[in-house]
Parts: sequence; C-alpha cells; structure tokens
Amino acid sequence: MAQSESDTANFSSSDHGFVSGFFVPLAPAVAIEVGAASHAGMVRTNNEDHFAVFRRTRMQETLLTNLAEGAVPTSKQEAYSFVVADGMGGQSAGEVASRVAIEKAWDLTDQASSWVMRLRSLSAQQMQERAEAYLTEMHRTLRELGENDPHLFGMGTTLTSVYVVGWNAIVVQVGDSRAYLWRDGELRQVTRDQSLAQVLIDSGIPPEKTEGVRHILTNSLGGKSNLIVPNVGHLPLHNGDRLLLSTDGLTDELSDAEIADTLRRNSTPQATCDELVQLALDHGGRDNVTVVIGEIVERPGTT
Repeated sequence: MAQSESDTANFSSSDHGFVSGFFVPLAPAVAIEVGAASHAGMVRTNNEDHFAVFRRTRMQETLLTNLAEGAVPTSKQEAYSFVVADGMGGQSAGEVASRVAIEKAWDLTDQASSWVMRLRSLSAQQMQERAEAYLTEMHRTLRELGENDPHLFGMGTTLTSVYVVGWNAIVVQVGDSRAYLWRDGELRQVTRDQSLAQVLIDSGIPPEKTEGVRHILTNSLGGKSNLIVPNVGHLPLHNGDRLLLSTDGLTDELSDAEIADTLRRNSTPQATCDELVQLALDHGGRDNVTVVIGEIVERPGTT
C-alpha cells in the first residue's frame, strides 16, 4: 500500500533508527598500490580482454568561514574499483563486449544518485540490488548493440569487479573471471565460477572430467538469458592484503600454487602482474590473459 503524504512527513528526532541510517563513521583511509597487465596470448590475434582500475574521490573543504582555523578541516574519502572483463563472440564482437561493459559501468557510476563511500550504511540486500541494477543496464546495452548490428549479434562478456572502501570490499562476478585474496602467504579464491564445469563439480563430478565444458558459462553479460544473477559478496580487508583479478587465460595456464609462488616472489603489484602474464605465455598462452592486482596498505596515522 502506498504511503500517504502525512506518513512520509511525520517523523521526529525520536526516530533514531531512521535518522542514524544516513550518518555512519568515516571509512578509514587506506593506500592502494596497483598493477595490471594484459596480452593477446600466443594463439589469438586480438585481445578480447579489457580491464580498468578506477578511483573515486569525495572531498569536503571550506572556502570561506569565520570559524577558528582548523575547526572544520578538509576531509577526503576515496574508493577504488578493479574490473576485468573477458569478451566472447565472433570476429571482434568479444572485444567490443568487454570494452562496452566497462565503459557502461563508468557511465552508470557518473549517473548514480548516490555514491557508495561507506559500506556500513548498506545491507547485503542493498549491495545485491545495486549490483543487479548496474549489471542489468550493462546487459541491456550489450543486447541492444547486438540486435542492431549483425556483426555483434550474440556477443557477451564476463565481468568481475572489486569495489574497495576503507577496509572493506564488495566483490561482484558474472561469468568465470576470478578474484583472489592473497593474505599472510596464502592465496584464496573469493569468487565461484559461473560455468557448467562448476555446476558438475558441485554435483560430485571430479574436476578432471569437466575439462570439456569448462568454458561453457551459465551467466554472462549480453548473453541469451534475460536475467542476470551476479555473485555478490563482502570481504573484510587487512593491512598488506592483495586482491588479484584475472581472466581465465591466466587460470587455465597456471595453478593456484603457481600463482601463489609468483605473489610470494615479487615485491610490487606491477612486477607480479608482469611475471604472471609472462608465465601464462610460457605455458602456451592459448587465450588472452589479463591480471590486475591491488595491494591494501594502511596510511600512517589511520586505524
């Protein structure tokens, strides 16, 4: 039943639960060092992978005041997005799909009615709804492009992203591009492949018997399904954590143990990305390969 005008107007300062939902503590400041690398591989002539690392900043500063100096200091909040997309489709359609998906994500963020700069104000359901709203628009855009251009018909893309605010991250996945967490010398996959192979593995089929269907996706942007159901999760972060996103051109060629050994050897995210891509090429490079890494570091004077 719709609310009446009086229902929406009549609340008082005693409605603490309602009012407090608009005000949450500042997210602690962290520094993030990033690295990324992408290669078409040793077999394919074009690279259908795309990646991006975005930083969103919200600043509040005083221009004029008669308050005491320093009474209202300048404040700045930052959020980071890491995105990888692995396109699929004939000719150059896959390359278009992955590129357009990331470009559309950028446009939608600019159009958003509110910025997610403090995750404590969002419930799990709200995070799921926000992710689905973005992805539905991206999916619709790709479908429309395919319907209007025969060369792009049937194109699609995976998309995996991590949105970092302070010591928290939202992980969103459509398809089988993966996100990993490197912490205290251990590597953990934090996404779950949306593929037929994973469905069979979950039903008890040994992984080695699913090789033939490994790349059959059960979910993708721009695909045949009218409904996009992303995997969405929350990940608490620690100082020194590394977030690694990759397309399957990496994980098809390297085991998790090999990826972990590379993370252990390298001191910077960029050096690690470069070596991981080169190792994938050395192992055959049968697909495009893309790696993005962000390292979370506590800024001095923050908690």
